[in-house]
Amino acid sequence: MITMKKLVLAATVGFSLSMLAAGPATAAGLDGSTAASESSNTAQTSASVDPQDEGLGNGSLALEYTQMTPIEVTYGAGIEYTIDQLEEGDVVTTDLNDDEVKVDEYGSFHGSVALDSKPAFDSTVDFTVTVKRSGKTIAELPASVKIVEGDRGAQEPGTLLLGEESLTADDIADKGMNMSMIECSAGDWAVFEVFRQQDDASERVARYAQAVEGEDGNFAAVTYMPFEKKESLPGDYTVKAQCGDHKSEETFTVDD
Repeated sequence: MITMKKLVLAATVGFSLSMLAAGPATAAGLDGSTAASESSNTAQTSASVDPQDEGLGNGSLALEYTQMTPIEVTYGAGIEYTIDQLEEGDVVTTDLNDDEVKVDEYGSFHGSVALDSKPAFDSTVDFTVTVKRSGKTIAELPASVKIVEGDRGAQEPGTLLLGEESLTADDIADKGMNMSMIECSAGDWAVFEVFRQQDDASERVARYAQAVEGEDGNFAAVTYMPFEKKESLPGDYTVKAQCGDHKSEETFTVDD
């Protein structure tokens, strides 16, 4: 039986926790001051563009290719990307064309954007993908594609591509490592495993599973974002990936 004394205690504890969660801006607003109200509004605006609040960090976006030719980025689908953890009704745009695309189901979203004109060789296409939910910006995800010469040509089934072969601890902590498995079969799932070399053994530090998608239904892409402190990140890594019966393996190095 719950006594009145216990009910009062529960209400008191609940009120105290609410005050702690509210933070300084809301607490200051209890005195009715205008300054406190403005501070609260500022805090809410800042939170609305914080991807961490919605689980959408930079690692939520992955590119099919991090290196493309001028023709590839301007014809067909152009630059293709995947964003995890979106909800039905979310709206996705890029600052390359500002076209709005509404997400029609929960889960991974596949998007693409083609440039209007060919970029120069050895240049970089930097852009931002924005996600809005219920009219509020919940994520602004940066992406970058390096423009290279030549013709990529046909890829073998189940080819694993990494963003870079070597990067610094700051780079991988801030941007992560882009990983894509291409030329897979539609309907398959791609599994990515990241291993870090530890003395004479290797330790698995991450595992991802992603549905194969894309304009032609043939690729899966994820971004490895480490959770360890930067000082523990340098070392040699191996990425193993599989889609269907196809397996692929690549390595990369993280420097100080």
